[in-house]
Amino acid sequence: MPSSTDPLVCHDNAASRVAELADFVAYAFAQNCDDPSLSRGLVGATWLLAESGEARHRHTARRLLALAAALHGARAPNVALFAGLTGLQWTFDALSTVLYEEEPDAEAELDRLLAEVLRVERWRGHHDLVSGLVGIGVYALANPRAGRCGELCAALLDQLERSAIRPEPAQATWITDGSLLVSHARELFPRGRIDLGLAHGVTGVAAWLADVAMHPEIDLALQLRAARLLDAAIAWILSRREAQEHPHGYPYFVEPDGQAVPTPRVRLAWCYGDLGVAWALTRAASARGRADWAEAARCTGARAASRDACDSGVADPWLCHGGAGVAHVFGCLARATGDPIFADAARRWWQRALDLAQEHTIRAAPALLEGATGLGLALLAAMRGAPPRWNALLLL
Repeated sequence: MPSSTDPLVCHDNAASRVAELADFVAYAFAQNCDDPSLSRGLVGATWLLAESGEARHRHTARRLLALAAALHGARAPNVALFAGLTGLQWTFDALSTVLYEEEPDAEAELDRLLAEVLRVERWRGHHDLVSGLVGIGVYALANPRAGRCGELCAALLDQLERSAIRPEPAQATWITDGSLLVSHARELFPRGRIDLGLAHGVTGVAAWLADVAMHPEIDLALQLRAARLLDAAIAWILSRREAQEHPHGYPYFVEPDGQAVPTPRVRLAWCYGDLGVAWALTRAASARGRADWAEAARCTGARAASRDACDSGVADPWLCHGGAGVAHVFGCLARATGDPIFADAARRWWQRALDLAQEHTIRAAPALLEGATGLGLALLAAMRGAPPRWNALLLL
């Protein structure tokens, strides 16, 4: 199985675009910015500036990280990956050798805070990647401090096991309580909802469980616990497959009673829809050696690859639900499976993303998820043809 693909974009054209994007991001965040987040703010910008390879941008990255740390230090603790302290510490750990030419800190106060936060009898917050348990789990799996990875993953598994809903004995899923939804979503789902997105839902939980089940530093007993819960999560996800004649493979949301929420034709994206399901199934198949799951992943991904760009709902070039995100996920599927269908789709979508970038005002949006930072990072990954170090942020 290949570990990389041939470059998916023209190197010279992509390199000049990345340089332009990095310059803009450095300028944009040199202005007054009080958002320290990974998704929209200073910590996210650090990634493109660090990966650009330019000393001047790495100098700016160090300054932005220091400012983000100061801003977080002046606020109430927030442990979310995309908006809080786990995203900051994850970035410090991942980029310490790049930005500071030294190994990550041997101790982190955040590890003690997380141990305390996860000690509650039952988790009442989000279970997802963006704001909840899975996001903390991304930080835990990358934690370089002795023993912390296993300790945190064990605590997270405890919470996921306790909060799982069992529609059938061999299934598991997770409900997002209505109190956690934003106001307009709470009006639509007063009892809460089951989310199938990679960013906010059950497929994200499954992708993380697959990573735990395969992680070389996780002890066997913990790997087996993750594998059992993964089996149940995948069984539930596969049970939600729409009829063949349906315009997409999986719904966005399911009511707590199991009723699928009617959805117009689902936008092709990293965050929601068939691409995320295909990726979670691919990771789960690898973790559990399941050829049937691998085939389900291929069918789901191939169906996504067959969609016409004009009918995809993709209207911008960004990472979260734009052309760059679609191209990047197809590139990851190509590396993971070696299937040329996905490599061809990645190349088509990169052309589409770059066309969309010409149509949009890049300088209006410097953010990682929905702006120039994410576009630049995904372009760099496409140029280099190997998994980038930031992939875990997206569960890829």
